[in-house]
Amino acid sequence: MIRSRRPQALSGQEGASANRFASDDVMKSQVLLPNKVKDYIEEHNMQEVVTQALDALVKRRPADPFGELMIAFAHRAKDYPDFYGLRSLPNFPAKGSLWCEVLVTLHGTNVVIHAASLPARLFRAVPNDDDDAVPHEDGLAPCNTRLSASLEDLGSCSGAAAMLLDQVVGEKILKRLSCIDFQELHVRILDCLQDSDIILPDYQAAAGALVELLLAAAAKACNMTQLGFLQECVHHAQVTESMSIGRARSPALGMGTQCNRGSILSRATTPIRPSTPPLQPSPQLLEPMDFQEWRNEWPSLTFDVVHGGGPAPVLTSSLFRVAVALTLHSAGSSVEDPWSGEDPPVNCVELLASAAKSISEKLAARLAGDKKGPAAACVVDGTVYAPEGLAATLQLVKDVTNAAVSSQESSGVIFCGASDRWNAEDGAYEIEVGTRLNLEQLVGLYSEIFESTNGWLSALVQPFAVEDAEAGCTALADRCPSLLLLQDSGPDGKPSALSGYPGYVCHLSSWRSSSHALQMYVSQSAGLRQGAALMQLAEESTWRSIDLLLAIPTLRHIYFSNAVLKREEAWRPLADDLQDILLNAGCAQESCKSPAWSFG
Repeated sequence: MIRSRRPQALSGQEGASANRFASDDVMKSQVLLPNKVKDYIEEHNMQEVVTQALDALVKRRPADPFGELMIAFAHRAKDYPDFYGLRSLPNFPAKGSLWCEVLVTLHGTNVVIHAASLPARLFRAVPNDDDDAVPHEDGLAPCNTRLSASLEDLGSCSGAAAMLLDQVVGEKILKRLSCIDFQELHVRILDCLQDSDIILPDYQAAAGALVELLLAAAAKACNMTQLGFLQECVHHAQVTESMSIGRARSPALGMGTQCNRGSILSRATTPIRPSTPPLQPSPQLLEPMDFQEWRNEWPSLTFDVVHGGGPAPVLTSSLFRVAVALTLHSAGSSVEDPWSGEDPPVNCVELLASAAKSISEKLAARLAGDKKGPAAACVVDGTVYAPEGLAATLQLVKDVTNAAVSSQESSGVIFCGASDRWNAEDGAYEIEVGTRLNLEQLVGLYSEIFESTNGWLSALVQPFAVEDAEAGCTALADRCPSLLLLQDSGPDGKPSALSGYPGYVCHLSSWRSSSHALQMYVSQSAGLRQGAALMQLAEESTWRSIDLLLAIPTLRHIYFSNAVLKREEAWRPLADDLQDILLNAGCAQESCKSPAWSFG
C-alpha cells in the first residue's frame, strides 16, 4: 500500500514527530511488500510520483479529480499511439470531396490524429449493370456505403495502413522503415481497393491518395512535419541502399562524385564510391532561423523560354529547349531591388511563374522587332523558337533574363536532344544545321558555351547519344565539373548508372505517391553521383509532392514545361503547399513545436 503525505506543512517538534511517524508507516508498508513489488515501485519512482500528484490534487481541489490525475499521469506515460483505423464521410466539408480521418488509440482513448479532404472523383464507384446507385452528374456513382466499408476494412488493425503507422511509431524513429515497406504499403492498399467489390475509375490514383493520407498521419504520430518525416525516410532509405550496393557491387562500378546542393555558380564535387555514406538529408525547416541554412538549398524553378524545331532556321531538333532557372529568392525582386530576406516570399511560385512569362514575352518582343530579318519569323503564337545557333541563343536568353533578375539568382538549362541529331553511321552530331561535329568537337562546344556565359549554364539534359554518353560525360565533367549532365529516359524509362550520365531527370507523372516516389528515387539514384537533379512536373497530380522534392538532397531544378506553365491548375497545388511550408516555418514558435506526447 502506498500512502500519501498530508498536504499541510507542520513545523517544530510536532512536524518532526509527524514526519517520523509517516516515515515509519512507509517503512512498515514496504516491509510487508514482496521484493519484486518493492523493486518495481522503486524502479518507476512511483512513491514520489503518486505523492506529488495527490499533493497537487488536494491543493487545487478540482471538480474532476480523476480527470486531473489522468492528465498528471499521462505526462509521464511512455505509451505510443496504436493505429486504430480510418473513418470516411462523403461530401464533407463540401460536395465532391471525401473527408477521411485517421484514428489512433492513445492512453485508452481513440484520437483523430490527422484528417484531410480527398478528391471524391477518385473514389466514386463506376456503376455496374446491377448497381442501383444514382449516377452522379459526371457519370459516376456517388461515394456510397460499400466504399466507406472498404475504407474501414483498410484501416483495420490488421490492414496495410497499420503496418506503416505501427512500425513507424512503435520503433520511435524509423529504425525498421525502408523503401520496400513503403512500396508494399501501396501494393497492399491497391489490392484492398481492388478486392472491395467496387469499380473505381483509377485504382492507382486512389491508392496513392490514401498512402499520402497515412504518411501525413505517420508524421504527426512521430511529432514531425511531413517534410521532416520524409527527410528521415529518404536518409534511412539511402543508408539501406548504400549498404546494399556496397555489399553487392564491385568498387569499380558506380565511381563518381558526391555533389551537395549549393549555390548556382559554386558547387564543389568530391569523389566517392557507392558504399560511402549517402548524402546528408536537406536541413530541417521548423522555425525562422532555419531559413539561413536553406538559403542555398532551395531548388530553382525552371521554365521553357526558347524552343527548337518549328521555323527555327538553325536548331531544327524539336527536342531542343532553352530553359531559365530562377531561385526562389529572385521572386518579386529585380536587379536594382533584390530580395534581402533569408526566407523566400511566400507566394514565390506564383511570382516566378509570372516572371517566366514576362521573360518569354520580352524575348518575343525583341525578335519581333527585327521585322526585316529572319528572327521575326521565329515567334509563333507567342512561342519563341531559336533564331540563332546554340551559343548565341543561350547568350540572348541570359541577357534578357539578367535585365530582370541578378545573374546570381538565375541560370540556364539546355535540353539538347542530342540523340535526335546523331548519325550512327559516322558518329557525327548535327546540332546546328550544316555543322557536323564529332564527340570531341561537341564536348568543346559545350565547354566554350559554359565558359562564355561565366558558368551561367547550370545543366545539360541529354547532351550526348546513348552510345557516346560515358565518354562524353567524362570528358565534359573534366572541363566543367560543376555542370549537371543529366539523362532523360522519359516517364516510363529507368535511368542507370551504366549509362555514363552522373544524374538524371525524373518525371512526377511516373510517381504515384510519396511512398512510390521514395522507392523509385532510391533505386534509380544508386551509383549516380548527381542523382535526381531535375524534376519535371506533371500536368495533373493527385498527391502532395513538395515535401518529397525538398527532402531529396540532390534536387536542383523543378521544371515547368510550357504545357504545365499554361495550366495554372497544374502548378497551383505545389504553390499552395510550398506557401504553407514557408508560413508554418516563418511563424513557428518554440511552444508550437513541443510534442503532444513523449517518444523518449
